Amino acid sequence: SPEVASKISFKQISTKLLSNSNWCIVEGMELKNIKLWKALSQNIVKNKIPLAILCGTKFGAEKTAAFLCNLDSYSGLSKYIKLIFANDNEASVLKKTGIDFIEYSQKKGFIFVITHEDKGSSAFINGKEIFEKTTPSASNFCESTGAGDVFAGAFLHKYMENRSK
Repeated sequence: SPEVASKISFKQISTKLLSNSNWCIVEGMELKNIKLWKALSQNIVKNKIPLAILCGTKFGAEKTAAFLCNLDSYSGLSKYIKLIFANDNEASVLKKTGIDFIEYSQKKGFIFVITHEDKGSSAFINGKEIFEKTTPSASNFCESTGAGDVFAGAFLHKYMENRSK
């Protein structure tokens, strides 16, 4: 949550654990702590760890946009960012700051994944948009808290599964 992310400290980041990780996954609001990110990004680059960013909230999308616009200040990090997740509202924040998903995914090699509530999702890969429509569910869900995190986890799992083939 935004209340917790701003209080993350250096001693809560295990560089040993990170160096043995297959991925580093963060929420955009965690990008607020610039000093922490400088140290973390050095570890990501040193250990060649792919990075996935989930915007998480409007505030997280603002921090993600600022982070992407200032990637040059994180030496070598851009080639390790592989996935960025947003919902429609968060994607509009990214767009307003000049992030063009098609151009950016082509130029930087990132994959942007944008969820469209119950309508499906889009992935921007190598300068192209792929839209996947949702198959209607037999049940209606009342609570959507965590749905984006579950979707990102499932997407990352399938992404890794397909890369290993």
